Amino acid sequence: MNVRREVLIVQRRLPEYRVPFFERLRSLLAAEDIGLVLAHGEASPQEQRRRDEGTLPWAVRLRNRYAIVAGIPVVHQEIPRSLRRDKSLVVVTHENGLLSNYPILARRMLGLGDRVAFWGHGPTRGDAFRHRLKRWTARRVDWWFAYTSISVERVTGAGFPPDRITLLENAIDTQALQGWVSSVGAEERESLRRSLGIEGAHVAVSLGSLSDEKRLPFLVTAADLVRARVPDFHLVFVGDGPRQDWLREAAGTRPWVHLVGARHDREKALYCSLGVANLNPGMVGLGIVDSFALGIPMVTTEGTFHSPEIAYLEPGRNGVRTAHAPEEFAEAVARVLRDDAYRAELIAGCRASAARYTIDAMARRFAAGVRLAIEAPRRR
Repeated sequence: MNVRREVLIVQRRLPEYRVPFFERLRSLLAAEDIGLVLAHGEASPQEQRRRDEGTLPWAVRLRNRYAIVAGIPVVHQEIPRSLRRDKSLVVVTHENGLLSNYPILARRMLGLGDRVAFWGHGPTRGDAFRHRLKRWTARRVDWWFAYTSISVERVTGAGFPPDRITLLENAIDTQALQGWVSSVGAEERESLRRSLGIEGAHVAVSLGSLSDEKRLPFLVTAADLVRARVPDFHLVFVGDGPRQDWLREAAGTRPWVHLVGARHDREKALYCSLGVANLNPGMVGLGIVDSFALGIPMVTTEGTFHSPEIAYLEPGRNGVRTAHAPEEFAEAVARVLRDDAYRAELIAGCRASAARYTIDAMARRFAAGVRLAIEAPRRR
């Protein structure tokens, strides 16, 4: 008699944007007669301020204990042994600070536990202990679910076999956002432009949190240079965050800079429809998927501070990437604003990428990887 297989996925917390993914993954695995048990803890006190926690009635809630040890944030999740019992695969996030990972890895290395897989960005290079530890643990599992092609390179670079890696192409659900974009009409857009005092056609947006990682002083400096090149240039910031007060002061002397705060759902699509480019000289993460869905090519800069999703940017096709220099960034922005043919190519690339990087495709890859990981021989 066949015994139904089950996979356990443990998440430190459950952000709202992950809820649709897990719903789709659960359905896909059920079609393969594989049960999904999702367990997650609560956000840290700092993360709770974002108010972006998701809920799933069928998920198991875990208790998280957060602490700072020698200046390093760590968290212990209370994962009952009964939850791990008889699982065909246990998938955990690859983070040094997740203390509950180490007993799971130890049991696997001693041949006492089930198959274990990591899910994450992959280890980065560096001689610091945290980098070496992450490279060491990266090799101590049976399977890997890697966010992007950059993540695959990191994992194989740490010495993990490539035939045991599933490339996920990490994504968020943008189907609704694309629908809202399509519903915005010219009259509604023009009314919003008038309410903000925007004249002329050369408008860009900056979508995302107003935080240090977004390099806001750089962006304001570059925006001044764009304005010198394109006299009717306006920049609309859609988002909020810890650097909001600083940016508001900078905007006080620049009437062509507009702070509209965080906007969501259709309102987010409406405000972003004002721009023809999304300016982010700082860290690029999953926000690039939003940029594709909105049809506004991202302009960013070179740097090691990006998340693995920077792999989705194809310069000159679906976005622009310059040196981390305000002058070069400003020149690239000015070209997107003024060169209609060039901008049309970038927009077409965004639409093609929006069709590729979807939550459905990610869920299908994850489900296929689960099946392969369960059926593959145990890794020694």
